[in-house]
Amino acid sequence: MTSGTVPVHTTRWRGFSLPELDELLRRNRPSSTIEELLCPHCGHHSLRTYLHGADRGDIPMTLTHFWCPDCRHYAGWPAPRQQGFWFSDPLAETSWSRFLSLSRSEDVFFETLDELWANTELPQQVQYH
Repeated sequence: MTSGTVPVHTTRWRGFSLPELDELLRRNRPSSTIEELLCPHCGHHSLRTYLHGADRGDIPMTLTHFWCPDCRHYAGWPAPRQQGFWFSDPLAETSWSRFLSLSRSEDVFFETLDELWANTELPQQVQYH
């Protein structure tokens, strides 16, 4: 692979199983820095987290995404944002329509997040006030 090329993956992205999701929920609460974690599917220390802010009506939401670039498993869900919870977001200025177009394709979305990770714009900083 030459510099600037993206590896071609033959494995499709797949969602985590219910037991794997349970494991994620049981052990994950971001501290001040989000770091790579142990993937509940493949066991590699390569599970990444991305948080994105959005509003649903008058309710501030946090969209949480977990993905493992090694085994290409992922999960994501929206939840009301906790009061006093802040996080940095390199895609914060991205319009909602652009964000939706990015997230419609797992390949495009996670490639974008992996590029942000490689450029050190991810992982994010979080704070609880």
